[in-house]
Amino acid sequence: MVPRRILASLLFFCAPLAFSSDLFDVYLTGNPADVSPSPSAGLLLEGGGGDVDTAFQWFLRKSGGGDIVILRASGADGYNPYIAKLAVPVDSVESFVVKTREASTNPELLAKIRTAEAIFFAGGDQWKYVSMWKGTPVAEAVNTAYARGVPVGGTSAGLAILGEHAFGAEFDGVTSAEALRDPFDKKVALESDFLHFPALEGWITDSHFSRRDRMGRLLVWLARLQASGKAEVVGIGIDEATAVMIEPDGAAQVEGKGSAFIVRLASNTAIVKPGQPLSGAQYRICRVSAGTKFQLNAPQCAGSAYTLNVVDGVVKTQPEGGSLYAAPDHWDRVKDLKIGQELRIMKRGFAQAILAKFADLTEESLVVIVKDQQTAMPKDQIDRIDARPVQQGSRVTRQSTAPTTTYPDKIDGSTTNVLGQRAGSSVNSGGGLTVGGKPDFELIYRRQ
Repeated sequence: MVPRRILASLLFFCAPLAFSSDLFDVYLTGNPADVSPSPSAGLLLEGGGGDVDTAFQWFLRKSGGGDIVILRASGADGYNPYIAKLAVPVDSVESFVVKTREASTNPELLAKIRTAEAIFFAGGDQWKYVSMWKGTPVAEAVNTAYARGVPVGGTSAGLAILGEHAFGAEFDGVTSAEALRDPFDKKVALESDFLHFPALEGWITDSHFSRRDRMGRLLVWLARLQASGKAEVVGIGIDEATAVMIEPDGAAQVEGKGSAFIVRLASNTAIVKPGQPLSGAQYRICRVSAGTKFQLNAPQCAGSAYTLNVVDGVVKTQPEGGSLYAAPDHWDRVKDLKIGQELRIMKRGFAQAILAKFADLTEESLVVIVKDQQTAMPKDQIDRIDARPVQQGSRVTRQSTAPTTTYPDKIDGSTTNVLGQRAGSSVNSGGGLTVGGKPDFELIYRRQ
């Protein structure tokens, strides 16, 4: 007798078994019988434009080798051979291509969802998902499955429905330009209370992010939701061929070729009115690159932090003319530092006094002196640099502690006290750059 596990592996080399009805098409690869391993919960958020093998393998391992259910409203059995190629043993892969809302009460479909060890929403048209499954036993079954420890994931349109809030695409897609021009355009069709995963309560997602220039529309969605009285909403936009893996406690990791962008409103000053462009809105962006681990709801940015403003429907970077999808390139600003200016370099979590050697700037890092040791500050660890005239009374000398100077534009919006260093902790190097620091994460660079 062939053991069930070996039999299931052999069946993956066979063509899927197909079944078709007016309600849905079914493609089964593997063992048709149910098994009952122990899955572990988690969320897989994919940005579309190609799956991320390592992330999907993580997702499959969380199934405990059980039965994988693929839910979709178009296409066919594409995930069946893809999962077989990943070489993570599972009992079966069953793809349901659902055609009507009536299918959401079908006992066979509901039984498969309720006994699945992993559930994944394929790409396509998210309005089909919303219109067919919101408020139905299918949505209830998915929510219940996750609550009992079943991992859930989605890509592209499947990603769009995973947050507490979602862009429903009821009237087709919407571009960033259209949304910014009128946040109440009928195409800006937002939904809430479809699926419920604790880690994504208060979140809205978007896919194909940089490639399709979707930053602007995500900014609008956040402003719309805030204006409607929703509690603080956070957006996450995910690049193509990129995935975010989320544990139930919010521990997350980015994998793939691009980045994930976590977007938060920085003020409640947005002007959001029908027929008028969005204006007065300020946002904090955290770009998290592939390979980075982070905590989903942590206030600190684990990647590259920068800010965006929207004025009269136009998204503006700081400084202007930069990219909406990357923090400013600080190094040209350091090299171009003019007489009588200082740079404020924002680096989270750095607690020691730090001195810089202007002559040792490179394209990748700034060589610095921490006490008596040389080290380097990598580009990707600097959140922001601001240039400004030298503040009166903020200069640090060897002989004394400088007076406290307050700057009102710390990244989180609070005020920052720039404290003087202890004697001997400031230097004026041969490059003409004087550096002061404080035991927090703000460094002052001056050229005199």
